[in-house]
Amino acid sequence: MRKPSHSLPKWLRWPVRRSNQVLFAEALSQLLSAGVELTRALQAAGEANPSSRFRAALLRMNYLCQTGKSLADSLSQTNVRVAGGLLTALEVGEERGCLAEQLAAFARWHDPQAGARLAAEVGRSPGAARFAAALATLLSDRRLTVSLVEDAGRLAGGGNRFNQTIGRLATSVRNGVTFTDALAREKATFDPLFCLMVKTPEHRSELRAVLARLGEDVPLPAPRWVRKAVLLFLWVYVVCIITLLIYGCLKELEWVD
Repeated sequence: MRKPSHSLPKWLRWPVRRSNQVLFAEALSQLLSAGVELTRALQAAGEANPSSRFRAALLRMNYLCQTGKSLADSLSQTNVRVAGGLLTALEVGEERGCLAEQLAAFARWHDPQAGARLAAEVGRSPGAARFAAALATLLSDRRLTVSLVEDAGRLAGGGNRFNQTIGRLATSVRNGVTFTDALAREKATFDPLFCLMVKTPEHRSELRAVLARLGEDVPLPAPRWVRKAVLLFLWVYVVCIITLLIYGCLKELEWVD
């Protein structure tokens, strides 16, 4: 493994936005709860973070952890400024063997909807969350089969596009592809964190618990003002295109100079 550079740019020392710290804590908590190994969980949680400078720091943190340093010390030595509560959650959680719980507590203290915001950040579709919840319920006293996957898809009720995704998923499993590999093929619906968490469990009860957790957080929709801004931009864009086309046609006919 190539050793990351020790020299970090000065801009990396500016405070990391609290929302990005919450997303990191929530992602790492969920991954650890699903049984993902710490090094892989740190990598995945870092890759899912929207802040490029925090991602760089988390890469460095992951390297330092592999050299034997504690999580809190590793993050501190990256020179990024984070909340003391995050460092405390890492330190106490690692020492007491309750890291996932402490990170979840930090995330939910600052944002009760941290799980839903993380789901939205990684691009998880609402249908994927409903599918996970439905499949978790069906797995309570049944083994994972193609028909069970299809039934969970029907219960999720995600529309035609989602139904097509479930159809391809069921076909892949029917043709001998593992359930987790089949999920990974549907990247537009099932994000990398979702697939990694589902891939880790070895027993049905563990898989059911992970799916139930994934089903709890339906991604938050974009705020109304964001949707209005996007619609306004599209409207202006269309008007400009039509205006240019009309102008071009009139110029061809020499009706304008």
